[in-house]
Amino acid sequence: MAEIIEGWAVVKTVDYEHQAKIISDQLEASGIETTILSQKDHVNVVWVGDLSEVKIMVPKEKLQEALSICADIQLPDMELPDDIDVGPTQES
Repeated sequence: MAEIIEGWAVVKTVDYEHQAKIISDQLEASGIETTILSQKDHVNVVWVGDLSEVKIMVPKEKLQEALSICADIQLPDMELPDDIDVGPTQES
């Protein structure tokens, strides 16, 4: 069962805001209104599990249609390969 918040249903939960934007854009292109509820802390860049989720929400009466559309959306892989150089790190 999808989470319902004041008439809006959570259609998908992702880890990154740009992933939510990709999904939101696809849903809106299909005529489904969306809103994004981000629990990200923009001051401190810290991963805090479920407290940093980004939820894409649609009107609850559009949930089934939105779920069908989301099933076909491919999100970019966010994992960095182990051998990639991401620059210098700070030593403690």
